[in-house]
Amino acid sequence: MKKVKSIKQALNHRPGHKGVSKQNDPYITSIDNLLHSEEASKTLKGTNNQPHSENILTTSEEEENHQKMSISNPPKNKWRVIAVLLWVTSWGMSDGAPGALLPHMESYYDINYIKVSLIWIFNAIGYFAYAAFAHDLKQIISPRAMYSVCSLLQLVMFSFIVPGSKFALVVAGFFFGGIGNAMGDSQQNLFLSRFDKSSLYLGYFHGGFGIGATVSPLIATAMVNAGCRWSFFFFILVGFSIFNFLNLWFSFEGCETDLKPWEKDDFDETFKEDPDISQISIPLNPLGQKVLFN
Repeated sequence: MKKVKSIKQALNHRPGHKGVSKQNDPYITSIDNLLHSEEASKTLKGTNNQPHSENILTTSEEEENHQKMSISNPPKNKWRVIAVLLWVTSWGMSDGAPGALLPHMESYYDINYIKVSLIWIFNAIGYFAYAAFAHDLKQIISPRAMYSVCSLLQLVMFSFIVPGSKFALVVAGFFFGGIGNAMGDSQQNLFLSRFDKSSLYLGYFHGGFGIGATVSPLIATAMVNAGCRWSFFFFILVGFSIFNFLNLWFSFEGCETDLKPWEKDDFDETFKEDPDISQISIPLNPLGQKVLFN
């Protein structure tokens, strides 16, 4: 501050300064602005150092830590995580088996590879169908149902496949399976992402899918080699789906209440807090222009 004032005095006595008003002198104006900014900074710093402000900050941090969702908060989360991991393992099994069973499906229905690939096309259409109506479904279906109905849709898929009837019914089954997989994948990922150690539990989640996708081709191939019809493998997944539905339904009982602090719509909340956020323009760096990092 003293150095800035000395500079101001020197500028006032510099040659050629006489006759120039303070308001018209750009140097004096800049120095005055600097003095005011330093005084404001000191005032703000003194206010922030008050003990009362520190107490408020500490209390806020304690409340934030208390609100973090963990494996034991709410208490049912441990059961829910186990139920979610079992569900994603069965999903991995349903995704991994068709590749190993494909030659047997072609010979069973006497179709070529192009026609049998319809199972994946309609499975993908099921994903798109859920994505198109996901936000509307959340307004109609309860959170508890959103977490568990995915298993019922998978049950529809496996029930269509097991009898080994017309190929069109199998294709329709994969469509319903796509909807169920998309619903379960989005809901379970969203649930695990709100944990305080979200990366750990999401790692378990995707690892469970990998385990299911690894073991299912081995089981399916062993069953076919033992003389079983290719579609009988899906009997295992029928039982798995029934178990998963009951497990998810009862584990997420009361989730409307105990998960409510974390069950907010982040997209809607963002626009509610700042309705003009859509007007923000982000300047893009022209191609070829160098970017310097200080």
